[in-house]
Amino acid sequence: MTAVGGFIAARLAEPNKPLTVAYETAMKTRVFGPMGMTDTTASFDEGRKGNVAIPHSDVADKPWAEPQVLPFTMESFVVPLAPAGAVFSTAHDMARYALVELAEGKTPEGKEVVSSANLLERRKPRVKSSAHASYGLGLLVAKRSGVGVVTHDGGTFGFVARLFLVPEKKIGLVMLMSSTASGRELADAVTQRLFELMLGAKERAQSDLEHEVELAKAEAKKAQDKMTQAWPEGLAARVTGTWQTDRLGKLVIAPDPKDAKVLRADAGEWRSRLGYGKGDDGVERLYLLDPPLAGFALRIDGSDLVIDYGQDVFRFAKK
Repeated sequence: MTAVGGFIAARLAEPNKPLTVAYETAMKTRVFGPMGMTDTTASFDEGRKGNVAIPHSDVADKPWAEPQVLPFTMESFVVPLAPAGAVFSTAHDMARYALVELAEGKTPEGKEVVSSANLLERRKPRVKSSAHASYGLGLLVAKRSGVGVVTHDGGTFGFVARLFLVPEKKIGLVMLMSSTASGRELADAVTQRLFELMLGAKERAQSDLEHEVELAKAEAKKAQDKMTQAWPEGLAARVTGTWQTDRLGKLVIAPDPKDAKVLRADAGEWRSRLGYGKGDDGVERLYLLDPPLAGFALRIDGSDLVIDYGQDVFRFAKK
């Protein structure tokens, strides 16, 4: 719905331009430009030009935090949902944005780019997300150590971001990371350290980070053991071929051209090596080993492959 709202606003702002271009133009002329964010764009094509960060993500059959470079084109999935999070920026520009938030709509030079009333409307609690936090309009508002904070994380296949503001103390934190391998753990530790240095909180950032890293390593090893078991005889031949489901389309499983002993799944937009695992419940699964969906499972159910995704069930039949 955030994307829908953003595209409606873009249509009204630039009625004569294609929808995606209208959004990119409106953001540049009405938001980034007035804020002085000269190295920021909502255009995917512009965002990947020049000396830019490259996305990285985990590989399911490698040790934790040994990320793999992703093709930048994998990040293009954000384009149809651009107003919900498809901005390419720099730490410097995002710091300017944080300063505008802390100044309730004014740039560091004192220029008003949005009214205080409209900016603060976004911070009103609307939907409870926990005992001490609520979602506003595109922002999370919460209490931490008795202090009000405004925050939002971002994440794609290969990038992680954090914006963290303490408005009453005029403190802001921006983190932009080009890997999903350990982004959350690092962001949490840095945020905690900010509270220790600025607000006198109990020092535990280092121990928290060490604990989270060890936990993540153990979970990764456990998952790796589960999805890289020896393949039963005849299973590779059984799953090789073209699979189809009406809602998700086609999936092709075939030997890797470079190694016939390895099977790869090809969905068109992405490809991944496959691992096999049989759980304690006796259920057999095929696991995607490579980004962007490393660790994702396809359950083997008779002659079908099944994806269980929350309330949705996608059943692939062999053509």
